[in-house]
Amino acid sequence: MLKNLVLASAFLTSACATSAPTAAGLQASEINWAELPAGVTSVQDAAWLTRSPDGRVILFGRHQPDYSHHHIFMTQLVNGAWSDPVEAPFTRGNEATAPHFAPDGRSVLFVASWDANGQPSQGDSHDSNVWRVSWDGANWGAPTLLPAPINSPAAEIDVSEVNGGVIYFTSMRAGGAGPRPSFSPADSPNGAMPDMYRATPDGAGGYRVEPLVGLNTEHTESTMYVPPDQSLILFHRSDDPVGLGKDDLFAARRQGAGWGPAIHLGAGVNTDEYEYGPELSHDGSTLYYTTHSGGHAHLLAVSLAAAMGGQ
Repeated sequence: MLKNLVLASAFLTSACATSAPTAAGLQASEINWAELPAGVTSVQDAAWLTRSPDGRVILFGRHQPDYSHHHIFMTQLVNGAWSDPVEAPFTRGNEATAPHFAPDGRSVLFVASWDANGQPSQGDSHDSNVWRVSWDGANWGAPTLLPAPINSPAAEIDVSEVNGGVIYFTSMRAGGAGPRPSFSPADSPNGAMPDMYRATPDGAGGYRVEPLVGLNTEHTESTMYVPPDQSLILFHRSDDPVGLGKDDLFAARRQGAGWGPAIHLGAGVNTDEYEYGPELSHDGSTLYYTTHSGGHAHLLAVSLAAAMGGQ
């Protein structure tokens, strides 16, 4: 699932994918909480839901059925009622995608094909980058571009910050896990496909970046989420033999200093179409994600425990 979406470490214990047993009664449901405005799940394709730690702000994306024209929308809880969704002010009407609140709720990381001045890039559309914007509970700051080596001349696609300032992200930079012959040069000018990376603060204002070697494969891993405690990683992988087709969601649990095997989340979550853009509720009990079927994207919610099938 790249299409128009132009959109770590080497201490893994296993690269094998296993399937989660289908839990009895597992049922993903459309996110349409009674207290939320209908616009969050309107007919306009919605994806990438993130909620502030205090529960008062929700950001989500909308894009066209062909994955083009990505924009971030915002709704706020004001005087006990949710506001009608509006385009997030910090984007200034420009395309952007994949918002995720930082653990402290004081900033949001997102991805956009903007130049260093925050204007839509007029150059290589494949060079999307990770940005951060501050949030003080009432106002947004000015977006700032994250430094190299998080950003690169290739496309960065998704991003998730955890405790301690560690940043997980996906990138199409050269040197990934392997060739993807099913993708054309137009999708990947440098011959690389999306893989997952971990950026750790180096104590000198920079980052040390390492690939998630045991989870990156010859298939694409391009959207992902890691909760603040790094107990779990959720990601989508394309065309894995254990999957149901196209993009499927997987998970891996933290095991000591590394990660356990990738777990396919099964037919209660995945379909033969596209599942992507995972995030967890702040209590870790609910998985939010996007399914794209019938030509449109929809935000869904499911019990994480049921989706993991006890694994």
